Amino acid sequence: MKALSILSMAPSLLVLAACGGDQQVRETPEDLPVIEAVTPVVTRDLKADDGALLAVRDLVSDGDALMLLDGPADEVWRLSLRPPYTLERVSRPRRFGQPEVFAMAAHSAGLTFIGVDGTLRVMEPADADMLARTIRAFAPVHRPIALGEWDGRHWVAVHAVTVLRETAVDSVIVSRVAPDGAVSRVYGYERAGRSRPHQFLADPMGARVVAGRVVLVGADPARIITIGDTEVRVDTLLEVPRRELSAKERNGLQRMLDDPRLPATLRNAVLPDRRPAAIAALPFDGGYAVVAQGSEEAQFVDLYCGRAFRRTLLARAGLHDIFVVAGGLVTIDDPPLEAPESPARLSFYRVTDFIAECST
Repeated sequence: MKALSILSMAPSLLVLAACGGDQQVRETPEDLPVIEAVTPVVTRDLKADDGALLAVRDLVSDGDALMLLDGPADEVWRLSLRPPYTLERVSRPRRFGQPEVFAMAAHSAGLTFIGVDGTLRVMEPADADMLARTIRAFAPVHRPIALGEWDGRHWVAVHAVTVLRETAVDSVIVSRVAPDGAVSRVYGYERAGRSRPHQFLADPMGARVVAGRVVLVGADPARIITIGDTEVRVDTLLEVPRRELSAKERNGLQRMLDDPRLPATLRNAVLPDRRPAAIAALPFDGGYAVVAQGSEEAQFVDLYCGRAFRRTLLARAGLHDIFVVAGGLVTIDDPPLEAPESPARLSFYRVTDFIAECST
């Protein structure tokens, strides 16, 4: 994930700083292990029949299919998880004034998008390329991170709200949106700011909505916050693998913090001593599959039984994005370095293929 997906401000700063703010040629990390302890049930090149190459910005599960948001075109494609794994374009939200899509949800009322303007655009259930209604739910100052269905009727949205003044503040807010447009806050906390003045870089936050539950993850400490209809559960992860920042990443972060244009709160932020151990998580009975940041070009999937680390399930060069969905994980591999014009490759891993290990 971006895994995601869909993260708050600190991970973006981490990547930009590590790259020095410049475009660079992608390189294969020399120290990245190759670990493939699980096998995908579906693997498909992200190339449509008309030759279009998809670059996935977000995706959600929808029954026996995946809905893929193609970032460059802001178009949605449906990938069947049944043979022959057809890929078809189903929605073009820009036709209805939708600005850049930040997140989407496969809601029973219809495929739903949210963009920088804070408006939910709900498509017709029988035709995802026809607009059914708009719900003006949030102010543009809210930055959407995740969107999903809540209790079979409402929408639930996760936002980051950043105030960049002399005392900068970054908050995470979980809100419920009713069919009539009424918004109520479900959960929230200050990720960095007055109460946590040094955490802007040390504690990045990720979020997904999985099977009707909001799953938030943080890095300092590595923790998973699961929000359901009636309870909030916080699990701090144990025996977390330590993956060091490279000298390039540390120097990039330090150059960014030395920028006099930044608010004082950001300039005084503590440099993280390791890469984020959790940027997304898939809960299951007995533990979690946790997406961890390996470098700006790599991610890992770690298995936790209960709260304790058991082993790494996936790691390989080119594994650029990992998305958490109901029932499993979806990975997006970049084209090989020797063939940059080739399509990216999507793989779907079922959660049932690795949860048995935590029952022994």
